[in-house]
Parts: sequence; structure tokens; C-alpha cells
Amino acid sequence: MSELYLISPPSINLPEFTKTLEQTLKIGGGAGAFQLRLKDTPLKEIEQACKTLLPICHEYGVPFFINDHYELARDLEIDGIHIGQTDGELKKLKQEFGNEKIIGVSCMDSKHLAMIAAEAGADYVSFGAFYPTKTKKNTKAADLNLLTWWTSLAKTPYAAIGGINFNNIKNILEHNPDFICVISAIWNSTKPGENLKKFNDICRNCL
Repeated sequence: MSELYLISPPSINLPEFTKTLEQTLKIGGGAGAFQLRLKDTPLKEIEQACKTLLPICHEYGVPFFINDHYELARDLEIDGIHIGQTDGELKKLKQEFGNEKIIGVSCMDSKHLAMIAAEAGADYVSFGAFYPTKTKKNTKAADLNLLTWWTSLAKTPYAAIGGINFNNIKNILEHNPDFICVISAIWNSTKPGENLKKFNDICRNCL
């Protein structure tokens, strides 16, 4: 079954988001993973956010991932690291953390980058954006045929990302990805917990 991979909004008010995240996971029934992705936030604030949000995720059995700032994984009980193509060298991270951390790599719309990441030991790769998104700028549109190609060729798990919502998630589910990443469809809602529950129900019903 495909699982929901929650990614944080690009900026957060930590006290408010702490309450929101806990309620969302409680009402929504958990998630396959949660990634803290704060691109324009000072490292000290990201570290504090990790220390605050990580226990909440673990309370609901949700693995906690950090985007880019893998140095924080050395001292915190972070479950996984997600890197882009310029955020760190995968081989060095695998040498440092071994199998202690799950490491995922953004591969955008590139078959070539995905194959390189898989060969270097990535635990999963992510493809997208499949639909228009305001979360990540300058993202090339990815074709759903990319998912068909990867499923037929590779054994490395993969995630689909980019503008996924209730109107298009079934198109993604037809390709049976391991993870479906959602951001705006959850956090831009006035009822994020109910939206998460609805997404989880859709995934379960598409087994």
C-alpha cells in the first residue's frame, strides 16, 4: 500500500505548528513519514524544531526525516535524511550513517539521476513535480510514465511529489508508489487532520 509522506510547510511558527502537527497525526491516523523541510530558516531554529516535533512523530509511530541538514542527524534521533542533488554526497552519508538512517534523494524528472542514486545506495528516490506546485520553484514537470518505467526496472522504493491533491491522487496510485508526498493539500487546509484521514482512506481503498 502507498503511504502518505508528510512534508512540513516551507516556514512554520513552531508553537502553533507543534499543536497542528499533533492534532493532524491524531485525527488523521498517522503517516508513513514526516519530513521537516525549512529552506530559509536558521540552523538553530531548525534544530529546535527537530527537538520539538520529533517526539510527537515518534509518539504516533511516524518516522522523522530532516531535509538537507544531515549534520543534525548525528546528535538527534532523526530516522532519515532527504537530500537534493547539491545537498550532500550520498556515498559519504552512507559511509557515515550506514543503515542507521534512511536516506532519500530527489531525482526530479531524471531517470539518470535516479539510477545513479540507486546504485550509490539510496534507500528511496523521489520523482516530481507531477502537477503544478508553488512549494518548490523552478521544478520541471515529470511525466507519470516515469513511474511506470521505474517500477518495471528498479527495486529501490520511490516517492511521488508535486501538487498532489484529492483530484489527482488516484492517477498517482495507479503506479503504486511506496510514498506519496503531500504538503499544501494538508497544511493549507483549515482541517488538516481530516484531510490526512481522507488521504489515508483513499490509499487503503486502492490496495
